[in-house]
Amino acid sequence: MDFSDKLWLFEFNEKELDSFVLPYIGNGFLGTSFEKLLISPWEERSPIVMSPYVYDGGRQLHIPSWSRLDINIDGVLYKCENGRHNLKHRLDLRSGLASLKDRWEYKEGKRALIEIELLIPRSFLMDSLLKVRISAGDAFTVKAGLDGRHLEEDYSMKFSASENFINGAYLTAKEKNPLNQLLAWTYSGNLAIEKLCGEADAQVSFKGSGEFETVLRHQLSKDGRISEFLSLPLSEIYRRNQEAWMDIWKTSMQFEEFSDERRKIVNAFQFYLYCSVNDDATSLAPLGLSEAGWNGAQFWDTDFWMFRAILPVKPEFAAARIRYRHKCIPEARKYAEKNGLKGLWYCWKTDDLGRPVAKPEYENEIHLSAWVALSVLDYRKATGDEEFYRKYGIDIIRGIAEAFYSRGAFEADGKFHFRNILGPDEALHEIHHRYCDDNFLTNYAVAVIFRAAAKEGGSPDLIRAADKMFLPEAGSDGIIPEHYGYAGEPIKQADLILAFYPLGFNPGKEIMLKNMRYYRSKIMEYGPFMTASIESCIMMRNGMREEGIENLFEALKGFLRGPHNVLCESRTNSKRIFLTGIGGFLQALHYGLKEPEF
Repeated sequence: MDFSDKLWLFEFNEKELDSFVLPYIGNGFLGTSFEKLLISPWEERSPIVMSPYVYDGGRQLHIPSWSRLDINIDGVLYKCENGRHNLKHRLDLRSGLASLKDRWEYKEGKRALIEIELLIPRSFLMDSLLKVRISAGDAFTVKAGLDGRHLEEDYSMKFSASENFINGAYLTAKEKNPLNQLLAWTYSGNLAIEKLCGEADAQVSFKGSGEFETVLRHQLSKDGRISEFLSLPLSEIYRRNQEAWMDIWKTSMQFEEFSDERRKIVNAFQFYLYCSVNDDATSLAPLGLSEAGWNGAQFWDTDFWMFRAILPVKPEFAAARIRYRHKCIPEARKYAEKNGLKGLWYCWKTDDLGRPVAKPEYENEIHLSAWVALSVLDYRKATGDEEFYRKYGIDIIRGIAEAFYSRGAFEADGKFHFRNILGPDEALHEIHHRYCDDNFLTNYAVAVIFRAAAKEGGSPDLIRAADKMFLPEAGSDGIIPEHYGYAGEPIKQADLILAFYPLGFNPGKEIMLKNMRYYRSKIMEYGPFMTASIESCIMMRNGMREEGIENLFEALKGFLRGPHNVLCESRTNSKRIFLTGIGGFLQALHYGLKEPEF
């Protein structure tokens, strides 16, 4: 595998700061954003710090910042607007290390060398470090600490300090969940040190001149337990981190036939995805650990878009998504009962514990449960792990099939129907203010699930319902309605074409491509990136390899921002980093180029 800088290293200088869009690093258990100069001065916007374990009342919380840093040399604060910068800003995808080296002219003719490294090691859970080195002729003050001033409504906070660390003990506002944060430091140089604990922050200041180096080690926990991370040599932390990332990269998607620019996009997207996934049965929201978008809620983004991208590279991480849904079975059963259904019914939008949090108008988006079941079938097919399937999968398949059977009904035409529902094309409700009957994709997916459940001891009625499932028929022009009565209205995103991929409905190449192009012409401006991913995958699986690749990368242009290849949700917003779209992109390449054609 080619690990050269050109494919794995983002590097830019002071002239490119204006194009900066906030990236992040993480290890699946902890994530943080970083700024143009890597760190955030205390009076500027706070870094976003996230963990899949920190929720309160169903809402994912930001965590008090630990990478705040004021560097003040001879009265001048280190920030983009002050002085002249001669810098190299780096993000190394091979190791997750973000670094900066700046020969900063803070006053006319006066320069200081500032070097910073930021790392969330892959080999640890909720540990991270910030390394700072300064060489300056004048007096300096460096202020670091824990900052929760922007989170006073989310936590009650109490700070304390000792000789070489500060500690934050928090309780979340609603459920009183405990959280403990510790920042420890070592340093070199002849310094004066001051510590200050406030009601919502705690600070440590180092004052001196000449050479200075400090390593700030941050640890997050629920019980305040201290791990070996605080005492390990830096060289050992870096070694373990590199090994953990290499374990991912050795099975990563690599396409040597692509240009260097495209290969770097593929590597960046994989990096951002794996910064937010782990092998524990935790929640995984559309923006991962880069931001608490949608309050960290769970959608089909996890079960389809991200799941199928993870599955061929790290199946143990994909398995964790299924174990998470299995953990939420009690809530799915309650939700089914609430809706008068049997079995298991997963709400369109749930919190970290699987509790429904969707607005009532989205509860009819019932295809979510189908993707939960389909992820189980995909995992079994990809891994052949029957033991896992028996332990975690069968109950999900049976329960969801039972719920769908009780949600639909046989009608006078002898067909099985689903009424008053919403498919992936949410514009039907958001723009046109209605629901539909017999969404093609939903009905087709449920038929697949019915057949799978029947094989596992489900009712024989499931086979009859699958065989008699109503599917809207193509018109004389070959266009298949995305739902019964569809009349050409604008749509938000891929819907009907998801039946071609990943569900495998095959009406023939000509009809597939005709429908793909027809529905592409209906896409609205606010639609997300994933539609292009599905189109490209369908093209590639139909033997149109080059056309599919070009379509995929060309579509990125409206969604890709900044020097770090940050993907946003849509052309019309800046929700970043959109892991759902990244998952769609990566699975288009894998299942389009590496899997058999239709």
